[in-house]
Amino acid sequence: MINEKYKTTVIIPCFNASKTIEKTLASLEKQTYKYFQVYIVNDGSTDETLSAIERYRKGSLLNITVFTKENAGVSAARNYAINRCNTELITFLDADDEYDCGFLNSMIQVLLDNDFDTVAARYEFTRNAEETFVLPSKLNYKEVSKYDLVKLYTHKRIEKINFCGFLYKKKILNQYHIRFDEKIRFGEDTLFIYQYLKYCKRGGFIDEPLYHYYINEASATHSVTYDIVQNIEAYKKVVEYWKDDPQYDQKWGAYIISRAIWSAAKTFAQTSKKYFEKLQKEYNVHEAMKLMAKEGDERTIRISAKIFLLNPNLFYHIINFSSKVRDNK
Repeated sequence: MINEKYKTTVIIPCFNASKTIEKTLASLEKQTYKYFQVYIVNDGSTDETLSAIERYRKGSLLNITVFTKENAGVSAARNYAINRCNTELITFLDADDEYDCGFLNSMIQVLLDNDFDTVAARYEFTRNAEETFVLPSKLNYKEVSKYDLVKLYTHKRIEKINFCGFLYKKKILNQYHIRFDEKIRFGEDTLFIYQYLKYCKRGGFIDEPLYHYYINEASATHSVTYDIVQNIEAYKKVVEYWKDDPQYDQKWGAYIISRAIWSAAKTFAQTSKKYFEKLQKEYNVHEAMKLMAKEGDERTIRISAKIFLLNPNLFYHIINFSSKVRDNK
């Protein structure tokens, strides 16, 4: 049994989340671990988000605190909550996602039993907000080094872990002044987790999908802007942050930046020829694709990178066509 003194804070940033926030909170209501508080930061929502939260809170046993502030983005919202919580542990939940009923109990139990600095669990995608999730009967976890966790996160699409699937110690965040970079809108979570992992000596990896990531088809590509290149800049900051670590690997640094460039090229090929061409003018996409053709962590990445090296326009048309076929299914 986890001692009551080890309380945690679940931080949920909200912006126009009226359609999903109650389902998200319901997943917290079902947690088998009860010693936690919920900090919701309403980031200037213009819909019925606050009403939905209040409606849910009236019949809930959750310890919910709601902060309302002017819209300043998800990074500022998360920092706002981090700076105000007084618990030893912190975790994050997006306002349209869900925890498995055993998420907190499993994560905290593994961390405390082993004196880990962090614990990570897998996520799984869901398109159906009405799906129910079942806690596995036997928890499968292993001890990993911070370098193992870095490798897992580097290949996060295969390993299926994201920054919301980690447990964080407040003392590490404060000791090393780790907060979300409020100047960037994309890649802020990646920068945050890599900064945190640098100071983790020991961690745990739970090989179970305890975080359930909701796919919102309606917002998948229509709001894409050129600002997503901030993901590339975030990875450059990661490399700079890790350079003084004794086990920093230049190949790893080159890989994560090239991987981000490939991702931007794919997204722009799906959505905007203008952005696709602009990316090639501002970044060395050709060199990034050479690395991805050899080292890409997925077969589709390696194949598409080879196509780009053969002909960038062919890459664009194949990705664009494939995207339209998928959207019309």
